[in-house]
Amino acid sequence: MRQIPSPNFSSRYGYRPEILVFHRMQGTAAGTDAWFQNPQAQVSAHYGMDDAGNMRQYVQDADAAWANGLPAPCTWIDQTLNPHPGVNPNYFTLSLEVSGWVTGTDPRGAPVTAAQLAACVAWAKEKCAQYGIPIDRAHLIGHGQIGGHPACPGADFPLDLIVAQALS
Repeated sequence: MRQIPSPNFSSRYGYRPEILVFHRMQGTAAGTDAWFQNPQAQVSAHYGMDDAGNMRQYVQDADAAWANGLPAPCTWIDQTLNPHPGVNPNYFTLSLEVSGWVTGTDPRGAPVTAAQLAACVAWAKEKCAQYGIPIDRAHLIGHGQIGGHPACPGADFPLDLIVAQALS
């Protein structure tokens, strides 16, 4: 795995990873690599993936990446998914950015590739095993389920398939 450290992260303040959050980059891996290395961007994710499914790590798991919401208010679309109401979700999530665009938001939008699907499944299995996270749709979610970016990672992003394959 390629390491591309981002300066955009903070402490988890005692929280541990409990939920995996999937995103679409709305661009390329190279563009995201550069954006996450820019301190003025004030955004990051733990991991990213290119079209071929090659992974990179921007923020260490022990730290909070800045991908999943602001400290307050953060409006979860489904409040039953939020294990810590009122707490910045970056403190208890791991984030994965998948290269490409949300279908329907950009003419370049396309479904995830077979290589990306396989890499998403492998990442989910690894992180769920590492942190004791249940493999289900309450713990593997799309960014839009938290709020703020309701279209991310897109209606055609195969979260249900990722969960099913991670369970097998």
